[in-house]
Amino acid sequence: MPGLQQILLEMVLNALRDTLGVVRMSRLIVFFFALLLALASGCVSTNGGEPVPTAVPTAVPTTADKCAQYIDSAARDLCYEQLAVDSYMVVGCDKIASYATRDDCLAYFALAESDPRICDRMHIQENELECYSRIAEKTGNYTICDNIQDEEIRRECHVSAGDPGIMCDEVEGVVQQLICYAESYDSVEYCWYADVLPNVTDECVYSYANYSGNASNCARISNTTLADDCFFSLARSSGDYSLCASLSTTQKSDDCFTEFLPGNYDSQYCYFFNSSARLFKCLAIAEQTWQACTYIGDESVAADCIANYSYYYNSSSTCEYINITMYRNNCYRSLALKLEQPLQCGFMVPELEADKCYREVAETFNEADYCKHVVLPEYRYPCQRNVALALFDPRVCNDIESAYYRNQCYSEVINSLNYEVTMCDGVEYSPWNEQCFYRYAVHTNESVWCGIITDPLLKSSCVSETQ
Repeated sequence: MPGLQQILLEMVLNALRDTLGVVRMSRLIVFFFALLLALASGCVSTNGGEPVPTAVPTAVPTTADKCAQYIDSAARDLCYEQLAVDSYMVVGCDKIASYATRDDCLAYFALAESDPRICDRMHIQENELECYSRIAEKTGNYTICDNIQDEEIRRECHVSAGDPGIMCDEVEGVVQQLICYAESYDSVEYCWYADVLPNVTDECVYSYANYSGNASNCARISNTTLADDCFFSLARSSGDYSLCASLSTTQKSDDCFTEFLPGNYDSQYCYFFNSSARLFKCLAIAEQTWQACTYIGDESVAADCIANYSYYYNSSSTCEYINITMYRNNCYRSLALKLEQPLQCGFMVPELEADKCYREVAETFNEADYCKHVVLPEYRYPCQRNVALALFDPRVCNDIESAYYRNQCYSEVINSLNYEVTMCDGVEYSPWNEQCFYRYAVHTNESVWCGIITDPLLKSSCVSETQ
């Protein structure tokens, strides 16, 4: 570049010596020297003296002055937009020439700040309306939609922003509409929004009370039964048993307190009960003394109290203090099932009730040995059969003394085809032991089990059916 500058300078000077005087020539020398310096820097002076790049910059400029160097207006606008975003200054969008790009820049800040006033600065109406709608939807502030003049677009904006005034109108049914308004505006007063029957208002208040968790709304329900349900429902959902006292009758109140009793067995809680029977039943457990039950005047209720105490503390010894046979038997039966202790059944009278208890425990826990305690055959045999079927174990049938019930047991278990083939060796009675292998071999199509069968005809049939 220095060689080129020297040649150009000499050419200019030689031309000027022939035509100009010394003074004028000296001025021109200064001018052209400045021109050569400009060439040396790779720039020319245009656009009011602003330097213009001879090539498109490869990196995004970091200052507004450098954005101005872009010759292409689109690239220049994108530069200003990026600079505004990076510096987080909305005023930076004002340098963008393109309305579309400037609106995009403004939209970024409008959404970031949830500020609809920024939408007002947009030039393209479609972008402005979309800006309002997006902010309304983001914030749930449907009043922003009122900036939109177009009725259809304004309605769509209200819907997307969750405006209950529009959404609830589209709900079917008067009750559901009122509930929608009450919950959307978070005010029970909307349950009286329309001139409707009291039962409609009550349903709305009930729903809102459960929605808001505010029990004071339950008291505004005119229907007593529904009001009681409201208090009971809120007591359950909130775990606040003090609400039980708000129910209309002592019976309902006690029922409500009883529901919370398992976690509140203490003397202080017991005195919430209005009924003396429930009070002493609670105190028996809270103070660990079954004798509290004896203060209950009704003998059957006292018996139930002792049974409840026995079950809670796993105390079969206290069952004997129950004077009524039915309640005493039930006391032993409940413990037998709770603790899987069939011998508790042995305290029951008469023998038939004990046998029923043994059978129930055996079938509940699928324990065939428990069936052996049953004295009466008409209860013992079905007990053993039912356990065999539950376990899919034909070997359980071996213990049935009656050939009729035993054969019935083998037949049902083996024909179920749910047993393990290894159980067949334990089947003690013929022909069921070989029938066990035969049925399994045919069912699984495994002829290897046919070789165990000794009966020639059955073995031949087995081999034939498994080929």
